Amino acid sequence: PADSGVLSQRPVATSRIRCGRTLSGVAFLYFDLGNVLVRFDRERGYAAAADRLGVPAASVREVLEGGGLQARLEAGSISVDAAGGELMRSLGRGDDAAAGVAGLRAAAEMFEAVPETTDRFNRVVASSVGVGILSNTSRVHWAHLTDTGLLSDLQTPDVTVLSFDVGAMKPHPAVYEAAEMMAEVDPTMIGFVDDMAENIDAATARGWQAIQVRTPEETLKAVDRLLNQG
Repeated sequence: PADSGVLSQRPVATSRIRCGRTLSGVAFLYFDLGNVLVRFDRERGYAAAADRLGVPAASVREVLEGGGLQARLEAGSISVDAAGGELMRSLGRGDDAAAGVAGLRAAAEMFEAVPETTDRFNRVVASSVGVGILSNTSRVHWAHLTDTGLLSDLQTPDVTVLSFDVGAMKPHPAVYEAAEMMAEVDPTMIGFVDDMAENIDAATARGWQAIQVRTPEETLKAVDRLLNQG
């Protein structure tokens, strides 16, 4: 069934994979989304959903985070409509899936763009190095980011690898296998910046050149290092 109008097309690779290679050996560079290309504040999202549904923000947090509903959305193991219904039942608010989906959409109002890393991303897109987005995210969050224009300043990457589409979340091997297939280069030629240590560890175990970043400044330095420009 359709997911209440939420973006439904599958992210796919474009046809412009390039074969440039830096002195460090990186031919393809993946960027994470959260805390790299966009900032997020989960508490702000919980508060927005609480206002929409007329419940305490702590209750929304308990269902989405404590109850694992958000993780299942990001893993693609539950549809948006089904998640909306589960959210409402868990909150004791009946079984109105459409209202629950509205709450999930409100909870997605937690993001803001990071201009510094957006600019650096676009410079990589304009180079001879392939570039992609590799993120644990849900269909609801991806729709919010694209529909609200938060990603409108980003140039189109060569590929987009999203957990809900793959059916697994980083650091599961399936995500990295999908990313390698779409990058079309040897794993040792893939660079990666992400804010989570476990995601970096899983990437380096596969031979990727991966660096953990926590701030825009760290992201800029990591990209320069991976592209051997600093």
